Amino acid sequence: MSMALKQALDRNGIKTSELAARLGVDPSTISHKLAGRRGWSAEEAVAVVAFLRERGLRPSYADLFGAEAPPEAASLEAAS
Repeated sequence: MSMALKQALDRNGIKTSELAARLGVDPSTISHKLAGRRGWSAEEAVAVVAFLRERGLRPSYADLFGAEAPPEAASLEAAS
């Protein structure tokens, strides 16, 4: 599950609709992902971390996604 991500959003007053807009998906998709009903792609993980970093936060993939973090996410971040 993405409990840590949900908590980070809540603690920082970030709405799931803002994250959905950044990822170009419907807010219900974010809700499903946060509930663990859908997984996160590597590209989405990169976008989520970038989104939070733009807001002054410094999350790591492991902090947010735990075992769900896609292994290729680190290489995508290095390329961006």
